[in-house]
Formats: sequence, structure tokens, C-alpha cells
Amino acid sequence: MKVVYFEYEEGCLEGCNVYSAYLDDSINKNFIDYLAKLGKLVYITDMKKPVFKVIVRGKYTMKGNENDDHFLIILPEGEDISPLLTIKEFIASYVG
Repeated sequence: MKVVYFEYEEGCLEGCNVYSAYLDDSINKNFIDYLAKLGKLVYITDMKKPVFKVIVRGKYTMKGNENDDHFLIILPEGEDISPLLTIKEFIASYVG
């Protein structure tokens, strides 16, 4: 799995420093568990489209839906985009 590109989400209700990470494959349970290694996982499966959130305290939050090809990365206000590179490298190491 790899990140194909990031897109800044202008006017997002989640905050003012939000990016979408677009992937070359769909998000599955194994990938969500892999992302969970970075922080605290909240995973809600009793919905039509399961939702996940990974909170990396003081750094960023990732959230999205299982089976989508993208997820949101919410950075603290004023934070630079360096965590995006860290996330991209982490995802590149995923073997699903």
C-alpha cells in the first residue's frame, strides 16, 4: 500500500489544517490495525460503512471509512506538514 497523493481539505469542519491521503488500494481491517500501531484506535463496526479513528496524541488524528481509498489527517492548528511524510513512509512499509 502506498499514498498516491495528499490533498488539502479547504473549509473542512474537522479543522483548518486537514489533508486527505489518497491510497493506491482500499482500506481494510488489516490496514486499520496497522495504522493503530501509531496511536489509540477507535473502530466502530456496527455501521453500514465501518469508521475508524487513530489518535496520535499531540501530533495528529487519522480518520476514515473501511473500504474507501482515502482517509483524513487532522493536524494541530499551526503545525507544519512534516507528519504527512512520516505517515507516507509508515504506510509504504505496510504489507497486506
